[in-house]
This record gives sequence, structure tokens and C-alpha cells, in this order.
Amino acid sequence: MRVSAWASGSAVFAIIDAQENNLLGSLSIREINRLPDQATATYWVYPDARGRGAAGKAPTAAADWMLSPVRNGGLGLHRLVLDHAVLNTASYEVAARAGFAFEGTMRDFYVGSPGIWRDSHPHTRPTTDRTG
Repeated sequence: MRVSAWASGSAVFAIIDAQENNLLGSLSIREINRLPDQATATYWVYPDARGRGAAGKAPTAAADWMLSPVRNGGLGLHRLVLDHAVLNTASYEVAARAGFAFEGTMRDFYVGSPGIWRDSHPHTRPTTDRTG
């Protein structure tokens, strides 16, 4: 399944507590290279894992890897988008701490429960924003 996801331009990664080897959540990358040198990331963490920094470390690590040049072991992308539900204000803070700049509101971007269209906030991190 993971190999077919890569072939279709997607990838899913587990967010693990390295000390206890517990699953804390997941980070997904979709639309890899769909547009020139870009991809989109989303993530979630279990409620009991929130507030431990896992949500911030995962998008930071993913961005560092994906935006690094291929010669350095990265994917060589130029821009990574992180989006989250507008209602999820904690994810807004996570995105900012991970170096992603807020870009606006995508209205009626996804269908939430129970079948209601919801807005999403995109945050971006192009290579030109990297400081390291």
C-alpha cells in the first residue's frame, strides 16, 4: 500500500514517541510534485499526545526533508503547504511554530462531519523561507 501511495504522489508517516515507541499520530503528504516542486501535508495526533510537541516536530521534520536538495537526501521540493481545519486553532499555532506562514482561508475546502463543507487554512513553507 505504501509503495502504491508513493507511485501516486502520496506518502503516510507514523508519528512515534521514540522513548516509548508509541504511536502518537500520523503525517500525510499528498500531491507530491503535482504542481512544480510542491506538495501538501496534513497531520493528526491522538488527544492524549497533544501538548507534547509531537505535532510540531512532525511537520518541521517533513519540511526539512522535503525541501532539502536531492543531493543532501531530500526531495528537492521548493514549496510545502500545510493545511488544517479553520476550527482547529491549535493547528494554526503548530504550523506557525514549524515555520509555515499563514496564507488565507480556502472556503468550503473539504467535507467534514456530518457532510458539511468546511473551510481550511493553508500555511506554506517555501525554500526561500528557510533559515538553516
